[in-house]
Amino acid sequence: MENQETPNSDVPNQEKINQQFQQQFGQVFSQTTFGQQQLPNATGVLVLGIISLPICLCYPLCGIPGLVLAIISLVLSGKAKTLYEANPTAYTQSSYSNLKAGRVCAIIGLIINILCLLVMISIVVMMFSSASFTPPWR
Repeated sequence: MENQETPNSDVPNQEKINQQFQQQFGQVFSQTTFGQQQLPNATGVLVLGIISLPICLCYPLCGIPGLVLAIISLVLSGKAKTLYEANPTAYTQSSYSNLKAGRVCAIIGLIINILCLLVMISIVVMMFSSASFTPPWR
């Protein structure tokens, strides 16, 4: 009879241990990525978005290559975002964070590249308009 009460006295201790374990590690295990996969093109969106930022300063045709990369990045991020919104539990949170960061970089890169392209166009227009200008005193 003493053996029957001994396991019963260990049960509350085991329950306390289980509760402590659940409190400490329950959130970690509930957020694990078992069965989840990366969003398609999330890393590609991030890379293209980041590359679109400085490329307007490094390329002679200011704005065009970076503009193309930013547009491609935005199109790919739109497709991946619809996949994530359809089934968010199937994809990892880190890949969605990469997708959001790449989308923000692509939007900023798009704006910068459009501004660089407008500056380049205005320089070309000013060059051609000043070449055809003749001063009135001649």
